[in-house]
Amino acid sequence: MKSKRNRVLVITIGLLLLILPIIIGVILNGQSQSDRARAQAALQATAIPTYQSIGLYWNPAEGSAINKASVQYRKQGETTWKD
Repeated sequence: MKSKRNRVLVITIGLLLLILPIIIGVILNGQSQSDRARAQAALQATAIPTYQSIGLYWNPAEGSAINKASVQYRKQGETTWKD
């Protein structure tokens, strides 16, 4: 009985490992180029923590001095974002 359960578990995990890359590919192909560019630009931000605050540095390709940006944050593990 235990070996049958282990075999089913191995087959299930194997199928998930085969299907997961396909699902990820479909999701990524559904994103537009601008969404991907925005996601990559967000990864290029730098945060410098100090004693009482944090400095955020980000220089997106389409940025300028007149464009405003907003920042949202949350503690690790929390689901609610704050402004």
